[in-house]
Amino acid sequence: MSKLTLITGAAGGLGRAVTERLRAQGWQLALVSRQAERLRDVPSDALAIAADCATAEGAAQLDARQAGAAVLVSSVVARIGVVSHDAIAAAKAGVEGLTRSAAATYSGKGLRVNAIAPGILRTPATERLFAGPGAEQGIAAQYPLGRYGSVEDVAGAIAWLLSDDARWVTGQVLPVDGGFTAVRPMVRAGVPAP
Repeated sequence: MSKLTLITGAAGGLGRAVTERLRAQGWQLALVSRQAERLRDVPSDALAIAADCATAEGAAQLDARQAGAAVLVSSVVARIGVVSHDAIAAAKAGVEGLTRSAAATYSGKGLRVNAIAPGILRTPATERLFAGPGAEQGIAAQYPLGRYGSVEDVAGAIAWLLSDDARWVTGQVLPVDGGFTAVRPMVRAGVPAP
């Protein structure tokens, strides 16, 4: 029997990467977006659902009654202060608290709940941040591994947390950030040292 996954935000950059990764692994997909028109090009073997999961009515459409795993999306800005990220930091810190609380609440029903906290990813939503002269190099210099993240990096982490390989993992927030929240890169004149 193949596994079933529900992906909210499926029309975005990360949602599409997770869709591709899990589809390649044989998962059945239910893809959710607030805007039905953004789901027109979903794979023919996937279920497209237009719902706003931020509302009680939208969430009610997605009520699941079986054991499994959920992966929520936080951000590095919930863990480390970043200029001009006040609102998103507060919201994503809430996601991390929800992750731990939901893991405690639903573990008895066999539902594992974890989150990932990515650093910056290059997606259509962040493309404007890469537009200025030297912006790409400056962003990459902030990360100890010398580059910014890709949606594929994060999709791999999500796929692992959903898999049976992570069956003993719940209530955790996994940073997928090239070391951003754990170590500082050595930067000289805006370029990481070799």
